[in-house]
Amino acid sequence: MTISNSRALVEAPRLSDLDRKIIDCLKVDGRMSFRQVARETGASEKSVRRRYQELQSDDVVEIACFIHPSWTPQHGWAVVGVVVDPGGSVIAAANTLAAMSEVDYVAIVAGRFDIFAEIVCETRDQLLEFLDGPLRRSGNLSRIHVYPYLERFYDERAGPGLFGPSPETTELSAIDVKIVQELSIDGRVPLRTVAENITESEVLVRRRLKRMTDAGLLRITAVTNPATSGLNAGASVAVQLGPGASARVVADKLSAVPAVNYIALCAGGADIFFEFLARDEGELGVLLDEQIRPIEGIQRLETFTYLKLHYKSSRLHAASQISSLVNN
Repeated sequence: MTISNSRALVEAPRLSDLDRKIIDCLKVDGRMSFRQVARETGASEKSVRRRYQELQSDDVVEIACFIHPSWTPQHGWAVVGVVVDPGGSVIAAANTLAAMSEVDYVAIVAGRFDIFAEIVCETRDQLLEFLDGPLRRSGNLSRIHVYPYLERFYDERAGPGLFGPSPETTELSAIDVKIVQELSIDGRVPLRTVAENITESEVLVRRRLKRMTDAGLLRITAVTNPATSGLNAGASVAVQLGPGASARVVADKLSAVPAVNYIALCAGGADIFFEFLARDEGELGVLLDEQIRPIEGIQRLETFTYLKLHYKSSRLHAASQISSLVNN
């Protein structure tokens, strides 16, 4: 299955030691200069530049711009479980969903649903309009179950600590928003180009970007295809908590499990939704038994193993957040 502008959890090129070193540097700072990366890795600047361009063209790595949730409303986010009509094509339904601008990722899964999709809207009203309109008209769907987000708790793609307490500085200017819009297209775009595109001085753009990153409002980092790390299996898990259990406490314990890469606090029949990745289905089961089920407070787990998973580009993910900045 091929979905335009998506990144699939499929076989990916093997990474060399130099590739991993380059990616590690760019995870710390997605805008680190090639000269600095060369110093850190011990390779020539020419080799680093060439290899980065190859990794980018092979869809192994991209430089993404992540925004602190305090900037953007989350009331219109949800995961939906979808059952396709008997005799209908699950692949066709997944392709249709993935083409929608409100859909951040689509997974074909094993379990009582055929498909999971994450929906990103600006408000709860817009989410309702999407669910009641475009989603229900999208094709051969017999049942839709909605798990509205209460909070996006953890996203490994954005790096550790981003979704902690809100920064003290949360004000942003129209210029800040324009800068973030430019960086969402390409996190490594030269600041001179940003300045030209928004008709401001490069000095001002550089100063405003430094303010946003220093305040923890913005993070620019490398995002890699999970399969490059040998992670060829994954699952979404719906968690129901026991009486008196704290969702935030349990979510915090889940975030400490290295295999877990995304956590959301939810309503709609699940208290927590999380995603985790592993080398194969056997390792998924071991991780569930040894690292997740023993967590105190978890009463019931429902695991939906991915048969096919497509992430949209992190640039598209950032763009969906930025659109809310522009419109607010």
